[in-house]
Amino acid sequence: MKRFSLCILILVVALVLASQEWTSGPGTARAAPPPGWSEPLNVSKTSAGSLQPNFVLDSSGAAHVVWTEAHPPGEIYYSKVASGVATTGENISNTAGASFSQSIAIDGSGTLHAIWTDQNEGDGDPYYASKPAGGSWSGHVNIYPTWLYSPETNIAAESNGDLHVIWSQAMGAAGDIYYCYKPASASSWSGTCGDLDEGNWGWPSTSNAELAVDNNGTVHMIQRYELNEGDNLGVAYRSKPRGGSWSGLQVISDSPSSGQAPTIAVDSSGAAYSVWVDDRLGNNEIYYATNADGSWSTPVNVSQSSGDSNDPRIAVDSTGTVHVVWEEGPEGSREIRYASKPLGGSWPAPSGIVDVSNTSGDSILPWIAIGGSNHVHVMWSDSTTGNYEIYYSATASAVKKPQTPFERCQWVKARIGEVELGVDIAFLVADPGGGWFPWGPSDLIDCGAPDAPEDIEAVSDCASSYIASLPYHKQWAAFVKWLLGGQPVKCVPQ
Repeated sequence: MKRFSLCILILVVALVLASQEWTSGPGTARAAPPPGWSEPLNVSKTSAGSLQPNFVLDSSGAAHVVWTEAHPPGEIYYSKVASGVATTGENISNTAGASFSQSIAIDGSGTLHAIWTDQNEGDGDPYYASKPAGGSWSGHVNIYPTWLYSPETNIAAESNGDLHVIWSQAMGAAGDIYYCYKPASASSWSGTCGDLDEGNWGWPSTSNAELAVDNNGTVHMIQRYELNEGDNLGVAYRSKPRGGSWSGLQVISDSPSSGQAPTIAVDSSGAAYSVWVDDRLGNNEIYYATNADGSWSTPVNVSQSSGDSNDPRIAVDSTGTVHVVWEEGPEGSREIRYASKPLGGSWPAPSGIVDVSNTSGDSILPWIAIGGSNHVHVMWSDSTTGNYEIYYSATASAVKKPQTPFERCQWVKARIGEVELGVDIAFLVADPGGGWFPWGPSDLIDCGAPDAPEDIEAVSDCASSYIASLPYHKQWAAFVKWLLGGQPVKCVPQ
């Protein structure tokens, strides 16, 4: 690649100044992130519109995300986010038809497995592709060719590489759930799929399903169902032990409320947790239930809002704390909300719910995952820059509890020669669980740019090398380090 001499300016967000604002795009402003959360990172950086992120975390803490890129006809894009830097989005569907409704999973070897609905060959079939750790994406495979519309695809992977896939099969006004089980030893998807509802082609109608697999190989499914045409939509659960059969439907929420968009998570003991959208109070609220005590609990209102709350996602960490995100507010100015409930505790009051996005744009379609040291990672679609982009933020409790000092200093000084255009730059803070946790943002400024921010103390003339002094607030208790192209930049006292 052609190399350029750049002035690289890395801006530190002053966390101690809670009222500080940052500029995320032309004419847009955002309040400082909530305490304990990292500055949101624009992952997609496209002009077409990026929607519905779905991501997993690998053993190193890197996030692997797929989303729908909205340029015609619609494609599935992939990016990896590590050390505060996102790789350029890669088109992994690349078909002539519309591609959407994507889902991603990761197995114990680090292999990524993606599924989506693709209209390349008809109304919409489930397509699959995989990517081994350190490798490239495979070509896509139509795992169940059909003349019926097959939206709402979802995939789960066991640590041994066994795969579980579901989707909704539209049959007129009603629908069924189709399920595939592909052992890691199987060379193809042939003969692995079938109609879970045995082709009743009528009522009850089942749809909007999601999977989770526990450590014992038990598959847990949450779904929407409609007993008869015109009935309110309910939420139901069923499960299948490894090598066993599916249980009957267990109703979690039913009339007079209407349950939609259910999602599910499981803990290490095999207990299931679910949230969904419920309108029993007249507006859409996020409700929660669990079968941790052996039977499904009475639904509890998590969002407690006077407005509409939609598209919830749920995760559970190693301590049994349940984490939920959702979108809330009027269309065009929605925000991403976050709440958690410790084991044996209660959901917070409305004043304790965190606004993760807090942008001037529309924040929608969140996704959540739990990483090392039980850090919470969230992605969503946000229109702050003018079109919808995928944004990423995570909890950064490491800022409060550093483990290993790097060096204390008031300023960061770096002498840098020629660097590649687009070189990875990151600001890291010490993680109490070991290693380093990324914090953003980071910027590349061309040497010819005359508008260096006031945050920069001094920048020499743009030559083959330069010295940049970057602010490091002396009140910070954390220890930090910078990376340039993966290599440390020395932090020296001034």
